[in-house]
Amino acid sequence: KPDKEKLEKAVKASIFDSEYTGLTIVRNRQLENISTLSEDREKLPDAESFYMEKLLLLEKSEKNTAQAKEEFQKLLPLTQEVRSLDQKLSDQKILIDSGTQALENIKAEIENNKIIKHEAEKKIEKISASAKKAEDYLKQNKADEDLISSLTGIEEQIYSLMSRNLEIEKSRKEKLEIEKEIIASDEKIINLKTVSKDKRANLEVNKKLINKAKLELKSILGGKILREYTAEKEALNREIILLERIKTLEKHREELEDGKPCPLCGSVKHPYAEGNIPDKTETEEKAENLNCLIKSAEEKQEEISSYEKKEAEAAIELSKAEQKEAEAANERKMSDKMLNSYIQNIKEAETAFNNVTKALSDKLSVFKINDFSEKNAEEILHSLKKRYENWKYFSEESDRSEKEIKELKNEIKRIDAVIETISSSLSAKTAELELQKKNLRENNNKRVDLFNDKNPDTEENRINSKIKEAENNEKDARIAIEKASNNLNLLKEKIQTLEKSITDTKNKIDIMESSFIIKISDAGFSDEKYFADSRLDSEERERLSLILKELDNKNTELNTKITDRKNRRLIETEKKLTSRPLDELEAEYNSVKENLSAFREELSGLTYRIADNEKAKERIKNRNNEIEAQKRECLKWSSLHRLIGSADGNKFRTFAQGITFEIMVSHANRQLEKMTDRYLLVHDKNEPLELNVADNYQAGEIRSVKNLSGGESFIVSLSLALGLSKMAGRKVRVDSLFLDEGFGTLDEDALETALETLSSLRQDGKLIGIISHVYALKERISTQICVSPVSGGKSIIEGPGCRKIS
Repeated sequence: KPDKEKLEKAVKASIFDSEYTGLTIVRNRQLENISTLSEDREKLPDAESFYMEKLLLLEKSEKNTAQAKEEFQKLLPLTQEVRSLDQKLSDQKILIDSGTQALENIKAEIENNKIIKHEAEKKIEKISASAKKAEDYLKQNKADEDLISSLTGIEEQIYSLMSRNLEIEKSRKEKLEIEKEIIASDEKIINLKTVSKDKRANLEVNKKLINKAKLELKSILGGKILREYTAEKEALNREIILLERIKTLEKHREELEDGKPCPLCGSVKHPYAEGNIPDKTETEEKAENLNCLIKSAEEKQEEISSYEKKEAEAAIELSKAEQKEAEAANERKMSDKMLNSYIQNIKEAETAFNNVTKALSDKLSVFKINDFSEKNAEEILHSLKKRYENWKYFSEESDRSEKEIKELKNEIKRIDAVIETISSSLSAKTAELELQKKNLRENNNKRVDLFNDKNPDTEENRINSKIKEAENNEKDARIAIEKASNNLNLLKEKIQTLEKSITDTKNKIDIMESSFIIKISDAGFSDEKYFADSRLDSEERERLSLILKELDNKNTELNTKITDRKNRRLIETEKKLTSRPLDELEAEYNSVKENLSAFREELSGLTYRIADNEKAKERIKNRNNEIEAQKRECLKWSSLHRLIGSADGNKFRTFAQGITFEIMVSHANRQLEKMTDRYLLVHDKNEPLELNVADNYQAGEIRSVKNLSGGESFIVSLSLALGLSKMAGRKVRVDSLFLDEGFGTLDEDALETALETLSSLRQDGKLIGIISHVYALKERISTQICVSPVSGGKSIIEGPGCRKIS
């Protein structure tokens, strides 16, 4: 309640907030103006004194500036005359220095030319001795001149011979490896035969166990099938349930009388009324025996299934062992073929090696080398190269010496003419220099008489600095007095403005206070202090308003709940659940209880049948699992039949070729990446032996290789050929690659890339042959065999390893 009253006062006072705030602002502004006016009146005497001080300083600065300018006007004519005389002296000194330097240069040039002439004469003597030495070497080693044309061919033949020797050694090592493999294959075949024999024996053991288990199952079933015993067991279970129900009806049987109809079936005869109820023990014993027989039969069936599964696994293992045995036998045959092939290749390579060695020895005998063999081949080649370099060096040295001697003699004649010309010019320049020195002495004496050794620029700068300093002082004084004057005037104007503003504001405050007091009095506020104490800020008013609202809402909610509880109590009181007596309700309860007992007995029988049904479902599930396993095995063989079942074996052959083709494409892509970053080879998913390209410049679009340009088709074909060579294994080698034309379709960059790729293959021991008419290839490839047409439609070949057979 106190907060509510406080809130009501604050709300009433908030009506005058804006007006009260305006009055407060005007009052504060009036106090600030009064304080500022007092401060400005105290500053006025100091400002007037500062202005007078700056006025006296300006008058003194103007007087100093006038004196400095008058001194400069007196000095100006004298400095101009001295400066003109200094310029003339400077020019004369420059001429004299230049003339002196020119004379020194002429003398130095004469001496330098004499030195050059002397050095040229000495150089002629030295070069003549070197030329004599070169001529003597060329005469003594005349036969080495033939190395210029034949050294390249000899080098190629020696390298070819060394390469053939390495190949022979490599073939011998591979032959030894194959012989070792043959021995290992024989041991492997023996081991695999032993394994197959063991697997076959294991299979026979499993077959015997299956037959034995089937005979035991047949003995257990006694000529019947298991399903007949299961049906008999279910009939016995139904009979046991029936006997249980008959036993529970003892009270009702006592009420039966002979000759009176049964209330359930209407019969007048009651066979079980006198207590002669069939005994269920015998039936239960039969059911128990039948359960034991069925369980034994099921266990035996599971045992047979286990043996059959082991038999299938043993058959698969036997098949795998026989397959490995066949593969090992095939590998043994392939190794025999490869061994014979290597023996033949080694014989042929040794024959070719001997032929090349003999031909090379004949060629080297021209150069007096008679002890050639493959062991000292590199040493002999190095010796020939050194002899070739020496011949070439001394031949060039002889020509160069003759040319240099001729040039040096011409240079000596030119130097003699230059010395003669420069000497005649030296005398004339010496006389001219002496005259210039005389004029310099006369002008220097005149300059001392006028201004002694003082510098006119220094004197002028001194006076100018003095004038500039006086002018700057005068300028600073003018700025200072102007600033002092402005400050004084501004201070006077401000004082006048503040005095007028204070008078006007006082009248305004009186009017506003009278009006405000009248308004708050009408609203119930006795004075301004009472009004100010009643005011609250907006946040406090909002907080109190929310509290008041919450209390009102809670009061309304409680009143609503009270009304609701009264209504609900009235409704429950008016309800009458039943009008029946207690005895009748108890009789109904007992009847329901008996029915519940009957339902429970029926539920027990149904539960037993459900459990039996679950066991049957489990047996069916096991059978279905066995069926599914057989289906999967059948599907595997069916799929294999579908793949290789055609009469000509085309499906399996295409599948196997597709795998090989995919491996080749992967090797080709590695080579294609070195030549271009645009294309990537991919095999067709629908046709395993068809080829497409992925265009990386077109967001990886897949398209046929048939729409590639000529140059692109050549690069793709080259990458496929190189990929095929990479697939060469130990048993199948691809050491040679011949390319027939195709380079003419390539631009300069593509040609360079293709040649670099082919060059890198040579480092792997590959022999690359190129058949082409492209001139750029002729420049890049040093080892060439040229085919030249002759008359009659015939051609001749020239190059390393080519010779005419007589």
